[in-house]
Amino acid sequence: MKTLEYKMTDATALAPAGGCATRPKALDLYCCAGGAAVGLHRAGFDVTGWDIVNQPRYPFDFVQGNALDADLTGYDFVWASPPCQAHSSLKALHAKEHECFIARTREKLKAWGGAYIIENVMGAPLENPVMLCGSAFGLNVRRHRIFESNIFLTGTDCEHWKQPEPLSVTGHFDGYGAGSRKARKPRNLKEAQDAMGMDWTNAKEIVQAIPPAFSEYLARQILRVMARHNDTLCREAGQKDEQ
Repeated sequence: MKTLEYKMTDATALAPAGGCATRPKALDLYCCAGGAAVGLHRAGFDVTGWDIVNQPRYPFDFVQGNALDADLTGYDFVWASPPCQAHSSLKALHAKEHECFIARTREKLKAWGGAYIIENVMGAPLENPVMLCGSAFGLNVRRHRIFESNIFLTGTDCEHWKQPEPLSVTGHFDGYGAGSRKARKPRNLKEAQDAMGMDWTNAKEIVQAIPPAFSEYLARQILRVMARHNDTLCREAGQKDEQ
């Protein structure tokens, strides 16, 4: 994947003399209950969530509204998780046609020009995505997800041999899931929360989430790029001062 040029806000453009820059600001679009948000925060971002549905258990600042109408001004990074029903492996079980928001989200993020990641399910039409698997993070879920970015990212390999009986945190929690011999459903909400690393969600929210470990892993890569960008700007500013 090619690394693209991106712009950063004044908040992280230059570190203050003798100190560190404030925590960069991330906007979490289509945020749901905040699985991605917690990972972003652990990596080092101040996070604001944005979702068309009210999210009372979202752990950070929250704005209710259409993600496609969100004002991206002032943010250093945007994470976007457009609804995945149009590309889910379970779509055949539902007669309703679901709109795909990926192209419109990508267009909005490219027009903005900052660093971004778009997350979705396997099979979604993302551009040059990397893949993450929960087995690579010591989780008891696989939760394969793909991620597109305008920053070069590194994904993970699957380590399924470490998971003799992974959980499938989807649908309802009712023991072994129909049609699956390799994954079972959680026996209760606590078991699902432990598997995903999300102890604040309810049953409906957790089946729509990604583990915070995923977003933390990728956000740390984004922050390393930002740090190198800051170092370059500082050197250039110092050279200009010497002239």
